[in-house]
Amino acid sequence: MSDDTARPHDPKEPRARGGHCVVLGAGIAGLFAARVLSGTFDRVTVVDRDTLPETDENRRGVPQGRHAHAILPAGTRGLRQMFPGLLEGLEAAGVPVVREPTEMHFAPGGHLLCQEGRYADPTPTYQPTRPQLERRVRAEVGELPGVEIIDRCEAAGLVCTPDGTRVTGVRVVHRGAREERELTADLVVDATGRGGRATRWLADLGYEPPREDKIPVDIKYVSRTLRLARGALGRRKVVIVGAEPGRPTGATFLQHEQDRWMLTLIGYGGHHPPTDP
Repeated sequence: MSDDTARPHDPKEPRARGGHCVVLGAGIAGLFAARVLSGTFDRVTVVDRDTLPETDENRRGVPQGRHAHAILPAGTRGLRQMFPGLLEGLEAAGVPVVREPTEMHFAPGGHLLCQEGRYADPTPTYQPTRPQLERRVRAEVGELPGVEIIDRCEAAGLVCTPDGTRVTGVRVVHRGAREERELTADLVVDATGRGGRATRWLADLGYEPPREDKIPVDIKYVSRTLRLARGALGRRKVVIVGAEPGRPTGATFLQHEQDRWMLTLIGYGGHHPPTDP
């Protein structure tokens, strides 16, 4: 595949377009889907049941947002391609950027990785809080031609043809008015995550639910935001101590913007970290 073929379409460039797409969920997955689909459809409507904050606040629909987050090199490359200038905006806003091994203490499985020299891949890691990253991506997507983001709007079910062979839209309920209405669509994308109900909706239409394979892991996270004096850990911007045989626990201590640090404790197999301060 050539670079030109693999490059996502810029929705501001001319291209044959048409139709309407509805994306359920305004998290990272839904926003990226909207970004890509805006290059194909005349209109893209993104709906989310939460009140989408204008500031960097956690929200109910993204419970993992309260834990440590980082944009690893592959994610950095993807964001550069999809949203030029966004990462530079994060860095200008004070988001820490890891470019050298001396800025990281990483000990997976009891083995401390090398902290000298340079990475073979020079692509840096960015460490914004999840709420800031999502807010900035949402702002970029909301500015795209033909894209509308509707919050406080919950999907209630799919609309389909009488014979049930084709989905033609989605039923939604606005949490303020509590009135149900239909959004007609040529394509419906479910990006609602673990709490999504698309499997049940398809079963209601007579489709056999997909087979699920479950692997119990019993992993628990607890996190707390802390503040450290600048330079308290020297050059380090992230400390990761992984679980190892005989100690099924670990921790991540990661610097975010505004001199905030996120401490996330991890436990496996019944070894759950404490929740008290």
